[in-house]
Amino acid sequence: MKPKRIVIAAGHYPDRPGACYNDLVEHDEAVKVVGHLKRQLETAGFEALVVSGHLNKKIAEVARLSPDATVEIHFNAATDPHAHGTETLYGSNPEDKILAQHIQQKLVDILRLRDRGVKDTAERFAWIRENKCPSVIVEPLFLSNADEAAMLKLISVEIPEIIALAVELGIEDFFKDEGGRMKDENLQNPRLKLPPKPPKPEPPSEITVKEGILGPKEQIKHNHSQQIKQIGRKEIE
Repeated sequence: MKPKRIVIAAGHYPDRPGACYNDLVEHDEAVKVVGHLKRQLETAGFEALVVSGHLNKKIAEVARLSPDATVEIHFNAATDPHAHGTETLYGSNPEDKILAQHIQQKLVDILRLRDRGVKDTAERFAWIRENKCPSVIVEPLFLSNADEAAMLKLISVEIPEIIALAVELGIEDFFKDEGGRMKDENLQNPRLKLPPKPPKPEPPSEITVKEGILGPKEQIKHNHSQQIKQIGRKEIE
């Protein structure tokens, strides 16, 4: 049986790179996540293909490749510097919403940022509107929020890799049947089991990433096993 084919892309492109805040560029950060996500999907037994370039080119490539699902990675921004949290966007295809819910749950469980939920934006974004298979846009955090942007600058933690892991685990869950078994025999990774969320902690001035469970993934370095622990700004470059 063929593995499930997943097409992934970084939002925007070099000459129109998206949001630029706190010395970070949206497209550049999304490219980092996509690189990790491709490797993690392949390790999990998926066929992972990356499309790039202008939006129309990416959508044409998706149509040619006929994937089982697509995910585009973005980062959020707002004029209000206090806006924060994680959200996942979906379209009119009922399966879009299911895929978005699985990915959103894993992102929230692992990043421990504010859960902004899944949002129906079918007519707003061509990536969702034009692609015929289950398709979502992931917005893990706000570049315009100083605390959340600081997470991407950490030396001790590879946040793009952690974001990619959460997305991959959400995709895995999407392709599991109701009995908890993989629909595709090529997908062998076990379901991530997360403990109850810890009590709501500490001062809002701290970065809001709390202890998350990364699961049994060989490709995640050993020092990641305890890396999402209340991270202070003193670790920022």
